[in-house]
Amino acid sequence: GTFGLRRSSIPFVMQDDYTAIALALHAAASAHPDQARLVRIPNTLDVGALLIAESLCAEAVAAGCTLGPSVGPLTFDPAGQITPFPAARTH
Repeated sequence: GTFGLRRSSIPFVMQDDYTAIALALHAAASAHPDQARLVRIPNTLDVGALLIAESLCAEAVAAGCTLGPSVGPLTFDPAGQITPFPAARTH
């Protein structure tokens, strides 16, 4: 409609991370929400490690990125906040 998400120029503020991500996925209007192309970056000033959705793994490898172990799905605490970024593992 006239006042749809695409016409908004002010970022939405949601009550918690879960709702914000759900809105972002809905706004993307993907035909395959289970194939969401999400990236979680803990520090945009030092992008040494980040978490990517499984749907992006092939592209990351093709771009020369090294993939670490799978850490599973994005999780939320009872208050709807994203759980802490997994600690870097040393080999």
